[in-house]
Parts: sequence; structure tokens; C-alpha cells
Amino acid sequence: MTITGGSGTCSPSAVAAGSNLTCAIYNLTAPANAGTYMQKTPVKISYTDSRSGITHSLTGFVQGKIEASTGSTPTPTPTPPPTPCTYSTDAPSVDALWHADDGSGPTAADSSGNGRNAALINSPAWQSGASCKKSACLQFNGLGQYSSAGGFSNLGAPNRPYTIEAWVKPASANAQNIVHVSQNANGWGGWCLPFLTMSATGRFVSNSWNNALVSVTSPSAATPGTWYHLATTWDAGNGLRLFVNGAVVASTLQRDA
Repeated sequence: MTITGGSGTCSPSAVAAGSNLTCAIYNLTAPANAGTYMQKTPVKISYTDSRSGITHSLTGFVQGKIEASTGSTPTPTPTPPPTPCTYSTDAPSVDALWHADDGSGPTAADSSGNGRNAALINSPAWQSGASCKKSACLQFNGLGQYSSAGGFSNLGAPNRPYTIEAWVKPASANAQNIVHVSQNANGWGGWCLPFLTMSATGRFVSNSWNNALVSVTSPSAATPGTWYHLATTWDAGNGLRLFVNGAVVASTLQRDA
């Protein structure tokens, strides 16, 4: 635990998630006269998550009465005006987001704001309760049931980074499509590619295209009846990567897509 804007100690030095700790903070940049009050003096506390190894920084404020002081009153440093943010015209964006927790009806609503609601083809079944990650979910029988939405021409743009992700709970460990993109609305004919799929041995597969099919496969087969978070990503620096439950399990340094 480190403190910027002053010095001090925190106890205990490590706490469980959701617990509190107490910090004694000294030498704050504040009026130095005893009996005066500080008004929202900024203090930044940094800590490291022991599970992920990631260091986080939080900025808070201290205010209250000065009990004792030493030295002279520091000269306040003027606060510089904020620098305007500059955004790339190709900044990351969400093209579609289906929570699939509608619970009923012939479509799954798009929560991205882009209006790409997914039509439910051949009546996949709405489920609820403990079988779902949220309040509701969709069950597909693997015999022609699927959801369909259009308007994803960005996926065909050369060398454009992308991320596709999904929560899935396979009923069996065998070959099946998860995310399939096609030039035609019915999913068949023309140019098409299964970006996320399962192999005949129940392993997750991520596919891309670079004048030929490029694939990476998870090292382990899925356990039927278990929820998995899957993501396939591509960018020029990292190539094609497959994530399972937040971890990279397979990748290839394919530089073009």
C-alpha cells in the first residue's frame, strides 16, 4: 500500500475482498496552521490485487481540523487547466450486445444502442433460474435453431481489430458452431466463417481468415453442463487469440486479417 500526497501507514497491510482497513496519513499538502481546517485535500492510495497481480490507484479526499503543525505554510501550487482528450476516429466501439435475458419473445434485444436485435430462428427455448447466468437465457437444440442479426460489415474490413465474446454452456462435447458470420442472411452460401466453434473432440476453436483459414484451438475439451466465457480477438500486434474464462489458451501471430 502506497500513499501519494502525504505519508502514513495502513493497518492491516492486506485485507480480504470487501473488507476495510484504516490508514493514518501525515505530512499532507495542506494549510500548516494548527486549528485551521483542510478542505478536500487529495490523497491517492495504491494497492495490488494479490490474485491478479494488478496494481490499482484510488484518489480520495481528506478534510478536517489540523491538530498540530510544523514548518511554514507551503505555497499552493496552481492547478493546471485540464488537457482536452483526443479520440481516434477508429476508437473501440460495441457493435452489438445481446444479454439474451429477455425471457420471452421472438428476438433477443441489442443493448448496444445500435438496434441490431437478433431474430430467434426455429424457436430456441427461453430458460430461467439456476440454469442461466442471469435471470434468463436461450437454449439451442443443435438441430437448426440459432439467432440471427445483420449489419456487421466492419468484420470484413482489412486489418481491423475485433473482439467477439460469448457465454456458453455446451450440452455435449462435440462439433457445433457458436458464432458464425455469413455474407448471406440465411447463413449459407457466399463467404462465411465460424469465428467461434467447437471441434468434434469438444475443444473451443477460434477462426480467422488470411487468404486461407487460420485457426487456434483450446488445449482442453469443454465439460458438458459447465458455463464458459469465450472471446476471440485479433489485432496486428497480437494476432489471433482465444480466451477461455479470461485467460489466453491459444494464439498465433497472424499479422494480417
